[in-house]
Amino acid sequence: INPGLVYVSISNFGQTGPYRDYRATDIVEYALGGLMYILGSHDKAPLKHALRQTQFKAGTNAATAALIAYFHRQTTGQGQHVDVSIQEAVASALRDTASLYSYSGAIRQRQQKYSGEMPRSPMPAKDGHIVPIHFGGVVDWDETGDFLGEPELKREEFSTPEGRLEHAKELHETLERAFGRWNKFELFQEAHKRRGNIYGVVQSPAEVVGSGQYRHRGYFVEVVHPIIGPAIYPGAPFIMSGTPWQASSPAPTLGQDNQRIYCGELGLSSDELMALRASGIV
Repeated sequence: INPGLVYVSISNFGQTGPYRDYRATDIVEYALGGLMYILGSHDKAPLKHALRQTQFKAGTNAATAALIAYFHRQTTGQGQHVDVSIQEAVASALRDTASLYSYSGAIRQRQQKYSGEMPRSPMPAKDGHIVPIHFGGVVDWDETGDFLGEPELKREEFSTPEGRLEHAKELHETLERAFGRWNKFELFQEAHKRRGNIYGVVQSPAEVVGSGQYRHRGYFVEVVHPIIGPAIYPGAPFIMSGTPWQASSPAPTLGQDNQRIYCGELGLSSDELMALRASGIV
């Protein structure tokens, strides 16, 4: 084997160990990796995220490790085998759950409906929904109460983690009442002006298409379709200064390219193409 070769293997449980030959699916890996235990509602069965998240995570781990091994090869000339276990990739997503148990013996449970903290899910506003964005730091509840215009958030019962947990349902209802007095975009704009609290806006498809931010950057483009007329199309999700993207044509109509493909590319004659049309094949 070339001593400078970097090669990567991705398997369910890695190339070694008692499980190395076991077969598994995404949901099996999710469960065995420990992540499923902490996902879902506390009063219901464990859940997993949508799609093949275990394989996505293993893929990103493999790509990262391959780049590290490649960098090592560039500096030393020595290649190596990168052994990626999907189960370990899932376990790496547990973050502080494992260390919490290691340090204190505490076992993290699935989320209760009322956590006693700032919600991490959409909350109703006057005209839709907003999403409180909390980065894991300490929430300044006095400042939040002042900003939202809700003095109840500054009550003594809510001043400590223990108090907020004890009065979690009441805190959640107070936040619902506070958010419910705001228009979602007004809250979004005012919060970003102050930079103390950050909130996201749940936008409808119509609001996305009409967004001033998208419009300013020219993301959505108008294309004239030969049948339906002008239509709004998504553009490129990036801007290149030297070779800007342009919408070259609308979606093709049914059979629009038959002549070019069947006759020009596949070598059929015009008569043969007409016969295919007559028989309903194309």
